[in-house]
Amino acid sequence: MSCVLKRPNRAQRRALLRHVEALATGGVKEEILDWAEKHVMFPHSDRSPVFRRDLAPWLNEPLRAFGAGKWRVVSMMGPVGFGKSTMIEVAASYIVGVDSGGTLIVGQSDDDVRAWADSRFMPMLRAMPATSVLMPRKRSEVRAASILFPHMPLYIGGANLNTLQSKSMRYVLLDEVWLFKAGMVREAFGRTHDRGNSVIFAVGQAGIIEDEHDTLHETTLKHEYGWTCPECDAWNTYDDEHLKYDLGARSEENQWNWTRLYNSARMRCPKCETEFADTQDNRRKLSASGSYQPVKSNPEPHRIGFHCHALAIWWVPWGKLLVERMRAVEANQAGNSIPLRIYEQKRKAKPWSDDDESPAIVVQASGYSVEQYRNGEKIDGEVLRALTVDKQKDHYWFVVRAHRADGSSMLLNAGTVREWSQIIELQKQYQTPPLCTMIDAGYDTSSVYAFCAKNGYLAMMGDQRKEWVHRQGRQQFRHFYSPMNRVQLSGMRASVVYWSNDRIKDILAKLWTGVLVPFEIPRDVVGVYAAHMTSERKREVFNRTTGEITRRWEQIKHRDNHLWDCECMQVAWSLMMRLLRVEENDSIQVDTPSE
Repeated sequence: MSCVLKRPNRAQRRALLRHVEALATGGVKEEILDWAEKHVMFPHSDRSPVFRRDLAPWLNEPLRAFGAGKWRVVSMMGPVGFGKSTMIEVAASYIVGVDSGGTLIVGQSDDDVRAWADSRFMPMLRAMPATSVLMPRKRSEVRAASILFPHMPLYIGGANLNTLQSKSMRYVLLDEVWLFKAGMVREAFGRTHDRGNSVIFAVGQAGIIEDEHDTLHETTLKHEYGWTCPECDAWNTYDDEHLKYDLGARSEENQWNWTRLYNSARMRCPKCETEFADTQDNRRKLSASGSYQPVKSNPEPHRIGFHCHALAIWWVPWGKLLVERMRAVEANQAGNSIPLRIYEQKRKAKPWSDDDESPAIVVQASGYSVEQYRNGEKIDGEVLRALTVDKQKDHYWFVVRAHRADGSSMLLNAGTVREWSQIIELQKQYQTPPLCTMIDAGYDTSSVYAFCAKNGYLAMMGDQRKEWVHRQGRQQFRHFYSPMNRVQLSGMRASVVYWSNDRIKDILAKLWTGVLVPFEIPRDVVGVYAAHMTSERKREVFNRTTGEITRRWEQIKHRDNHLWDCECMQVAWSLMMRLLRVEENDSIQVDTPSE
């Protein structure tokens, strides 16, 4: 797209002449932070009506990199509220006032970025003498999507092909790049037409691994914002692990006292172990001492990146962030990864990965081995044991687990066998009663039914239902598993029980993250077992029929989940045997009226 610049008026000619004279006398342009402190005004801001480099020091180096002229790509990834709009506004104002060139500002959508321009950017340009004198006087030259300055054009639009095609620009400023659709950053690069003095400036919070911003950021010379300890002069990253609290904030019953946790937050220097209380004065002093240091990266030439944690944002209390993180961790352990994902993206400014949605497995006791219980030996306090099997096309995954009366249990073995007959051998080897031997009938259902009917085993199947009604006399109880069903098959009857996918998996997630009773694992199966046990995550799913959003367990792509399924059957069986009692909090007893 070509642009015909309009003839400037007298005031604009004087401003442009001063701009040309400044460049002609030595060719040195004013440094961006110096210029911003003299000229930039924020009519919309509650925090400060003018730009001050001491207010948000984590913005300074990225802005310097943008104005330096040596970097073709500048990427800034930070937490919510770190000042991304301020960076775009300062950079765009500097372009107009000092280092002119065709400019394109791109946001998530046309409506979003134009609303920002109307409410923040246009009032800024008109309020600042350095830019107001350059504003076009004709209304036709100031539109929602463009400003035709006398010396340069500036376009504003959403991250779409209509905005990012045909325009030839020196500067492309990208806001909240993590929200862009695939391919939009590549289109943005295309608008610079390989100019030697072009700059792509990308800012925003973190999204997911390999989204548009993460992919771009990984090509840069990455830098991390950290603080300098006033006691030992050591430079430290802002890290959640350096945020300490009173141990008494968590009770012996494993319950948080959230107020005490909030109030006891403090930052500890990992080098000299000096602690700094959570006061605004301390937060601001540490932030003011901060600087960016390079971190491990594999950059392309002329690309630089910056990252900042919310702990550096001095007006956000550390106690608030600590409570947010602990609540997110607890929710994640219970199978709800959404709060942790939000904390990682919006506070730590770290891209989220599907791998992050599976909490780390907690091995409660690994001081024993499979060999110790290979021949049917009993564990201390054992009341029952179960063998669960997940059938595949040409092999069978299995779990053998011994259970105590309090619901705790020990894994005795886990692995694969190749033949039906080996399941019978396992059952006899581990001395498991036939009705405590269960096979998932979700695959090759008729064969599983036949095998279970022949050997007196129990067939089981996961189901989308939440609960089933069980009747005892005139009373009804709701449980997360079905009553026993009988299936006729070639003159034999197979016993089948269905179990609730979501409810049983929620309980299992709590067990293997250590929230409930001990759920022990032998030391010699941890590797394979842990891989299967981190194969599913709970996430939001949109129901196109009802229009509702629900949360459902889903398998993570390319991960085997067969031992996870075997353990789900163990949980369902343990509930059936009334060993695990966690279900009772959610069960409903209903008295039926007398006839």
